[in-house]
Amino acid sequence: MSVFFILFLIFHAFQQDSTYRSFSLFQFQDWKDFLFTQNTTAAIFSILLLMIYAPITGLFILSNFEKTHSSEILYYNVFLLGCFLESSRILIPLFVSWNELSVLIEYSARITFFGEMLSIFCLLGIGVSAMSSEVQDSGRNILLFLIASVFFATLVPINTTVITQALRVTTGFSIIIQMIRIFFICTSTISYIVTGIKTNSKELFYLAIDFLIMGISYSLLLYTSSFFLCFLSALLMSIFTAHFIKNLHTYYMWK
Repeated sequence: MSVFFILFLIFHAFQQDSTYRSFSLFQFQDWKDFLFTQNTTAAIFSILLLMIYAPITGLFILSNFEKTHSSEILYYNVFLLGCFLESSRILIPLFVSWNELSVLIEYSARITFFGEMLSIFCLLGIGVSAMSSEVQDSGRNILLFLIASVFFATLVPINTTVITQALRVTTGFSIIIQMIRIFFICTSTISYIVTGIKTNSKELFYLAIDFLIMGISYSLLLYTSSFFLCFLSALLMSIFTAHFIKNLHTYYMWK
């Protein structure tokens, strides 16, 4: 009930704002306008999808990997935690509607940035763990990822006066962060391919494809503010997450 109450407050806040009035669901001219127009409603929907994705995938992993000790699963669970923290930006419209809550906007932005950095680091960890599956190393690396994410989230400059259409508070080094995310996704994909060649494992090639498309769709979902990209990203992320988990389970079952 509390979740629905928060959502009610958010949409009520948008009703008081010119941005919401300009992009109301009932004011689209046709289906093309509905799918491709940049609007805050689509941004909220994409955040909700990310918020739902994290716990559902976590429960699915828990039920299927309860007895499997895998470095990838450890990294992936922390990645899901980062995804869930990133969805905290859904509260930004509520804070924006009350000007005196600009401090809360900054806190929300820093929590979002912390989750983003944590997810980025874990994207690298998932791929690198294909080369070394020591669980002890994974625990130590995750601790380092947490410390580094807190460090960057504390020091990054935040501009609470500029909020993008995708409901992201503007932060410093945003282009660099996006480039690092792309680099880590590509690095992890290559890591799976190289390890697959060395071990002659076709499952690792499947994991490389699943991971690449999953990482790209996740990145799009973070910054989309159109229903077309929102639906496409969510669909691809759901399908290839299921494929990734299935192929990972198969890989460790025969390992």
